[in-house]
Formats: sequence, structure tokens, C-alpha cells
Amino acid sequence: MASHVEQIVETYRFNGRIQRTFAERIKDALDPMGILNPGKSGIWPERRRPNRPLR
Repeated sequence: MASHVEQIVETYRFNGRIQRTFAERIKDALDPMGILNPGKSGIWPERRRPNRPLR
């Protein structure tokens, strides 16, 4: 039985991480300063994303 964290990670890996990218773009559009729930479900504000170049 997979933990809920493993299920979330697998969801975000699906189809070239398109769902994660979509969630990150929504997060950036609605909360550009990254104040509301930073890191919730693994979605960090753009300036705090590890190993990701800034746009």
C-alpha cells in the first residue's frame, strides 16, 4: 500500500509532470509573492523552487 505522499508524487510525475507545471503556474498567478500555504502539496513559490530555473 502506497502512502498518500507517494500517491501525490506519482500524480505529479504523470505525463511529463504536466499537472505539477499546471499547479505551479496557477500558484504563481494567484499568489505571486508565495504567501499563502507555501509548499503545500509540494508546490512552492517560484522563488523557492529547488533545482528549477526562474522564468
